[in-house]
Amino acid sequence: MQSNLLAFCKSCTQNLTTNAMKSINLLIQLIGISFISSACSCAGYETDFFKNLSYNQHYCVAVFKSMTVESRPNGTIPQTSHFKFLSPIKWEEGADNFVVIGQDGLNCGDAMFGFQEGDTMVLALNDGFFGTYGKDTLYLHGCGRHYLTIKNGQSGGMTVPQIIQKLKLVTGLPHVPSPLDLLHVFPNPATGKVTVHCEEPIRSVLVLNAEGQEVLFLKARDKQFSFDISQLLKGLYYVHVKTGMGEVTRRIVKQ
Repeated sequence: MQSNLLAFCKSCTQNLTTNAMKSINLLIQLIGISFISSACSCAGYETDFFKNLSYNQHYCVAVFKSMTVESRPNGTIPQTSHFKFLSPIKWEEGADNFVVIGQDGLNCGDAMFGFQEGDTMVLALNDGFFGTYGKDTLYLHGCGRHYLTIKNGQSGGMTVPQIIQKLKLVTGLPHVPSPLDLLHVFPNPATGKVTVHCEEPIRSVLVLNAEGQEVLFLKARDKQFSFDISQLLKGLYYVHVKTGMGEVTRRIVKQ
């Protein structure tokens, strides 16, 4: 009986016209889109960045570069954002650039439309989302705040070093960074003024071009020091900072 029923269904399928099949596919897509609109609910989520953190996430400071939005055959519309890696907090990936997946219509990823090119951000990321389109590089959850945008070296009245210290305390990360770990150069990329921030007083700043030639040398004595690179040619530069606790080099791009 079961075999006869299967044979009958197969025969019916084979006899469907091309137009009928197209109609069925269209109906399936419409049903899928209707489902997508209510697939994820984040009611009552936490807006405090520090209350959404866990030890097994990946943390870093990065610069937002761009976002692409594409429509896929399964009805999802994933947001793919591209970031330039600046400095680690808890980070195993070694690439200078990495990809982050946000909302796609089915998952609970973050809608990243408010991100601006050149924004410096502290990110709390999960491993790639296993959804309808497979595993992507990293995933920014949208139920609750999982990023902070840095403006003029601060977010919510906290400097980047202060944010990192609190993040490590909240998540129980074992490593307590030294002042040199917390040295940041921003914005990056830059066109004019560049600022160096460290928890230890800065003694001098040496800027080298990609060939290792000195293009700027400046003396300093404060924990935050700014200088101008507007007269430099576009390209990659190395900012070598000397403090009382040692020396550290960061890369920047002049646009």
